Amino acid sequence: MKPIDDATPVGPRDRRAFWGRLAAPLGVVVGCAVYVALSRFFAVPVEVWNGPETFTQPAWMANVALVPAVSGFVAGIIAGQHGKWYGMFPVTLVHTADYFTLSHRAAPDVHVLGPGLFVFFMLVMMELALMAGWGAEVLRNRLAGKDVRA
Repeated sequence: MKPIDDATPVGPRDRRAFWGRLAAPLGVVVGCAVYVALSRFFAVPVEVWNGPETFTQPAWMANVALVPAVSGFVAGIIAGQHGKWYGMFPVTLVHTADYFTLSHRAAPDVHVLGPGLFVFFMLVMMELALMAGWGAEVLRNRLAGKDVRA
């Protein structure tokens, strides 16, 4: 084993390795923050059942489609390599926490979606986040000058 010398310069490879270890967790945390902020902005919880008119509200549709896509894109662009997989984590973590919090602390007159519909909407939202994370990964690689075939 080679002794450590204090005069050894730290090259760019070491900085990249440090950023590479931080990129994925940072992307997930920032994606969660974006998901929470946008979800609170639209102020329509996905987990609440208001009858058939629930699915026709534009704010509800934006909360199901736009919020996961934006948070997945942000997580994917920050995470870099494998960003499509990291793009799904914010949706999975925050949406599941919101569902369990609402289902255990909801007022008696609030109707929470059943587990079957929750899983269905969770899968839809995760797929949207995955596609946005994939797009972010491709965009980041193309901006870096790599030859990426979509």
